[in-house]
Amino acid sequence: MSVQSKTKKFNKETQKKEALLEKKESIENKLKMHNMCLRKKMFWTQFDADRRAKKIGLRAYHCPNCFQFHLTSKKMITNF
Repeated sequence: MSVQSKTKKFNKETQKKEALLEKKESIENKLKMHNMCLRKKMFWTQFDADRRAKKIGLRAYHCPNCFQFHLTSKKMITNF
């Protein structure tokens, strides 16, 4: 086997390993985000989330990770 073919083979294997590592990191990040969502109260509808948020003076938001609604710790803005 020539040096050039060994180099090509090594580069292909390296690219595969890097791609797998990136995929693994992506999956780990998604799981971390999902675990974060699981620790929070989830609401199925925006109406329910807004109603609860209004009662305790917080705001609701739509989560891009789990596609549910959560309450943020930021206080609701009220006009005096």
